[in-house]
Amino acid sequence: MEKENPTPKLEIILPTALVDVKMSSGYYSRIQKLVGHLVDGKTPEQLKSANDQIKNQAFTEDWVEHYETVLILCAEFEKRCKEDGFTKQVTPEEYAEIMGDI
Repeated sequence: MEKENPTPKLEIILPTALVDVKMSSGYYSRIQKLVGHLVDGKTPEQLKSANDQIKNQAFTEDWVEHYETVLILCAEFEKRCKEDGFTKQVTPEEYAEIMGDI
């Protein structure tokens, strides 16, 4: 008797998953660069359209939905940093000195 091959199993992330993810400020900087890349070369009119699409949750361009995704990630990281005391008011000169070390 021939043995039946079992159906292969896939590991999935459940739609109900909500997890905390640790992110360094260096990685956040990379996410910010991604935001810059997404909007690079866009006209003011295109950016206004993108913001309207996000505000209305009516996407007509694929890049805008991706743009919103990384903006949400940035906003969450910034919120958590404020809540956890990882923010500080600095002058532009202090900013350049601090960010030069990253």
